[in-house]
This record gives sequence, C-alpha cells and structure tokens, in this order.
Amino acid sequence: MPRSVFVSYSHQDSDLVQPIVAVLRGTLDAVFHDVVGIMPGKKWEHEIDKAIHDCDLVVLFWCAHSGRSSQVQYEYNLALSRPKTSVTH
Repeated sequence: MPRSVFVSYSHQDSDLVQPIVAVLRGTLDAVFHDVVGIMPGKKWEHEIDKAIHDCDLVVLFWCAHSGRSSQVQYEYNLALSRPKTSVTH
C-alpha cells in the first residue's frame, strides 16, 4: 500500500474533496493536500512539483471543474511523467 499520496483537484470542489482527504489521512502516513501542505511564504509551484516527485501515488479528483483547470492538467501531466503505478476505478 502506498505510504504517501498527492491530492490533485479543482479548488471549486474543496467541499467534496476535504472529507475524502480526511479519510486518507487516517490510513496513510502522508497526504499532501495543498491547503495544509504548503507553508506561508513558500513558493507553491515548487512545493507542488516536489510533492508530486516525492509521493508514491497521485489521487486525481476528476470532474468538470478539474477538467477545465490548467493547474490540475499540469499536475496530472507531471505525475504521468514520473515512474508511478497507475490505478483506475
């Protein structure tokens, strides 16, 4: 089972994603969720890149909002360029 997870989603879906992130936090060692994973004053782009490179698994919350988000597109393309295991459901 993966030990660290990066969560990619549209901020427009925060209310839907937050409860799932809470469940993930209860079962995994590390869950990178941008709203708590990026400290004030840090360059968020660098923190996102580092988290994707360092994680074991990327969880992509896909919907109409994320489909239109250039940031979500950037995150999943970066994840796909890294040697990760793909799981779809």
